[in-house]
Amino acid sequence: PHNHHPKHSFLHDALPISVLTLSDNRDDVRKRIGISVVKDSLSQDLILKIVNLLPVKVQANIDLAVLGITGKQDATKTVLSGMPDDWKARPETSSIAIAPQFRDELPAYSLTVVRLKSKP
Repeated sequence: PHNHHPKHSFLHDALPISVLTLSDNRDDVRKRIGISVVKDSLSQDLILKIVNLLPVKVQANIDLAVLGITGKQDATKTVLSGMPDDWKARPETSSIAIAPQFRDELPAYSLTVVRLKSKP
């Protein structure tokens, strides 16, 4: 029998909680926006990954209070956007401070990763 271990099984614990609402809540829009929230079990950092598969930007409201987040959080935000066949697209990373409830603009055809540092 094959003894295969998924590479990330011990790294990430998925948190099945709805933290995202969209300004345009139509069904066809919601189906093209994906979010995953995981906790890195080594660093305890919280990692949000949001995908926008639409050809237009979307306003998203993100509520981290449901995850027990309170007060301003230091985070790193990385955005990769561009047409799906654009091999020259490069991620842009910035340091941000975010409130438990914040609004973010998801560029067209983009992946946004927000990593919240765990408190020591």
